[in-house]
Amino acid sequence: MKEDNNMALSVETYKNGTDCEQKLIGRLDTTTAQDAQNQMLQAAEDAENFTLNFEELEYISSAGLRAVKMLRTAMKKKGGNVRIKGANQDVMEVFDVTGFVNLFEFD
Repeated sequence: MKEDNNMALSVETYKNGTDCEQKLIGRLDTTTAQDAQNQMLQAAEDAENFTLNFEELEYISSAGLRAVKMLRTAMKKKGGNVRIKGANQDVMEVFDVTGFVNLFEFD
């Protein structure tokens, strides 16, 4: 059975005032990164504090890292911040190996 790439990532957005949290469920890869980036940037428009909840993120590719970095850039431009929580060991290893671990706060 062929996997439906459109279902490879689900993004849930929760807002409370200027705080925004997005929960990413599945894989943030080449096929899902552009849509995820668009959703992140749209949600970030009126946010000061942005949390990416990676508790159910299984995998992140270089395209996914780019999407996350674009969010960070957008938030930094307006004095906001991005925090990542719940990343599993495999996802953390990707952040570590690429040096992105130094760009974000992790919970």
